[in-house]
Amino acid sequence: MSVELPNCPRDFECSITAERMKDPVIAADGFSYERVAIEKWFSNHSTSPKTGEELTTTVVTPNLTLLTLIKEWVDDHLKGRADNQTLKNLKGELFSVSTSKEAHVVVQQMIQVVTSSNFCLLSPDGVERFRRSLKTEGLVDKELTRLLNLLSSQSQSEINTKQERHRELNKKCNVLDLAKTDMTRQQNDTENEVTKTQKKVVAAKKKVSIAQKKFDAARKNLDAANQAVEDAEEKHEEAEKKLVKSKGRVINVSKLSSEYLNERENIERQLENIGAVDSSSSSSSTGSKRGRSSSSSSSSSSSTTRGSKRAKKEKDGVMETHPGQWLYEEGKAYWYGSDFKKKDTERGRSMIEASASSGFPMAVAYCHWAGWNGLKEDEKKGFNMCVKIEKETNGYHWAQELLGDCYQDGHGVGKDAKKTFEYYSLSSEQGNSLAMLSLGHCYDFGTGTDVNETKAFEWYEKSANLGNYLAMYNVGECYKDGTGEVTKDLRKARGWYTKAAAHGDKDAQAALDALNEQ
Repeated sequence: MSVELPNCPRDFECSITAERMKDPVIAADGFSYERVAIEKWFSNHSTSPKTGEELTTTVVTPNLTLLTLIKEWVDDHLKGRADNQTLKNLKGELFSVSTSKEAHVVVQQMIQVVTSSNFCLLSPDGVERFRRSLKTEGLVDKELTRLLNLLSSQSQSEINTKQERHRELNKKCNVLDLAKTDMTRQQNDTENEVTKTQKKVVAAKKKVSIAQKKFDAARKNLDAANQAVEDAEEKHEEAEKKLVKSKGRVINVSKLSSEYLNERENIERQLENIGAVDSSSSSSSTGSKRGRSSSSSSSSSSSTTRGSKRAKKEKDGVMETHPGQWLYEEGKAYWYGSDFKKKDTERGRSMIEASASSGFPMAVAYCHWAGWNGLKEDEKKGFNMCVKIEKETNGYHWAQELLGDCYQDGHGVGKDAKKTFEYYSLSSEQGNSLAMLSLGHCYDFGTGTDVNETKAFEWYEKSANLGNYLAMYNVGECYKDGTGEVTKDLRKARGWYTKAAAHGDKDAQAALDALNEQ
């Protein structure tokens, strides 16, 4: 007999069928639908079922992320029902035991179910009810007392863990809502701009018509009017492109928001079985392969004097407490494929832009520097903002890492090898794996310091151990060639190449294939 599941989150439902999707696909409007339903829709329509707008294409692509989330939701529900039933059966057995030894066996089985389930199945109060009942029967001995205490502590531990994750997700959902609101405002402003520019195009064309009629007497007016049409049409075209990008950013942050909202709902569901939801927190690129800066979002502090002091002071600064900081740092990790995350530039950029929309200073500076989030690319402005952030936060490591990039490649400031080395060193001392990789490059190629292959290897290895896949490739190169005062070791080289290749590094895969052919 199949288990009946409750209503799923709205994001899991197809807006056409109003049912949970089994094969979700993304259409050109940015929304997901059940494949069969949307393909049937497109057989008679060329518009979006959600917005009614005309679409440029009816091609759909699988939404594998959403499919995974839906499957996890179904599996969790099925397992939660099964775990609840198992515990219910054990409760019945516990109340029918006749000896302490029989009670020991049942409570041990309860402990196993409670610790292995994703759901909070039992509260400490429930355990106390068992204890009182067993005491009445005269079955409580020293061993049973120990087991009941363990069951109580394990139950409370599961509740505490879920409640903490729920509070964390609630904060993330709130900041994503803030970012989405700001991006929607930008989209509305751009839509107004499109409307205004369209009106100017119409007005300019009227002037052309008037001027044409008076052509013989007013040739200059005609030329000026024609130029006005060209200017107005150009501005209108730019505004429409801007609007498309703005809508794309809103769609991307909406997807992120839905993802974290769904996870938060799952946590709530796991807690609600025993009424343990915390209601107080609920609310609705440059260089060669070995000379290329590419990854990290680690933020631990080091023991060196300046780095330690700055890292310690940072905890009391603006950067540590801003709600959009996590978005920026996770975005950098996805953009560069660090922190053992699979490289996903689309997701990384979306998170960084959302962080900027939430007002996180470092993300705003980065978006000015890169020309993201609807901002005009201005490397000088981004650099100056970074200098200010680095100073005001007593050395935020991501500001230092970007300053290292600026001085290395002349982005917004003149090239300066010594400054490059200095800022990469400061950021690396605080545990930034992208800066560590770049610092390894400095020692490898003598940028701002003497060439030192041993030091280069040390920093490559530190970066690789923090999940930077390009550093993994470099460590593999060192073991393959025996550089950096490491003994040539093809087994270790193969191991590091394999790790890098698992992140999608094509050069690492090529190096691995070459080794395997030997």
